[in-house]
Amino acid sequence: DTQEKMAGWTGFDWVMFAFFATHIPVTLLLDVQALLPAAWFPQALLGLTAQYRDTMQDPYMGRDDPPFWFLAMIVCELFFQLPCFVFFVWAFLKQSNSIRIPGIVYGAHVSTTVIVILGDILFTTFPEGTVGPKTLQQRLALCGIYAPYLVLPLLFCIKMSLSPQPFGSGSASVAAKKRN
Repeated sequence: DTQEKMAGWTGFDWVMFAFFATHIPVTLLLDVQALLPAAWFPQALLGLTAQYRDTMQDPYMGRDDPPFWFLAMIVCELFFQLPCFVFFVWAFLKQSNSIRIPGIVYGAHVSTTVIVILGDILFTTFPEGTVGPKTLQQRLALCGIYAPYLVLPLLFCIKMSLSPQPFGSGSASVAAKKRN
């Protein structure tokens, strides 16, 4: 049954399903490192985040003192986005049209928060000796890392906004209503 449903997915459906499914472990293992004590994470994960931070000059990840606004965004990721990721994976597998309104809210929320991050990357002067992009090349490379987190949720929001029944009239939510 699930395989039949997945056979009808568009390329965009597959991209968004993979985005949501992979974001669950990314949130729990990497992103929340900014909020929780380092002792709660294996050294290998802390090392991975530190290597990424140093390579990409990401001023938010893997540091002892991330900006408060960034911590607030990670709190939103943990308590709002993470439940959305789980729900969206389920909704894709069940082809539930109940994905629509949460998808609009999620997409608008995430797109807005990433615009703040991109603005900070592009326009903040990061002092020498600190982590943060200093050259235009470094800034654009780091924007390239964050850009999918703007583009995909925004496209998802638009798709959900324009699709009263994202999975069509034969989806699980419509079938359930007919049975009741």
